[in-house]
Amino acid sequence: MALVVSRVLTLIMLFGGGMALGHYAGFSPWLAGLGMTALGVAVTMAVIALGG
Repeated sequence: MALVVSRVLTLIMLFGGGMALGHYAGFSPWLAGLGMTALGVAVTMAVIALGG
């Protein structure tokens, strides 16, 4: 249960960080947030696949 909560909170923080980055960089905050979240999901899947 704790691992699931940790991953959900991580994705929320990645989305928020991506939105902030998009806002300050002049990009669409929603697209930047989704992009950052997608990157986080991809990295997490790679780590799990490698046994982490």
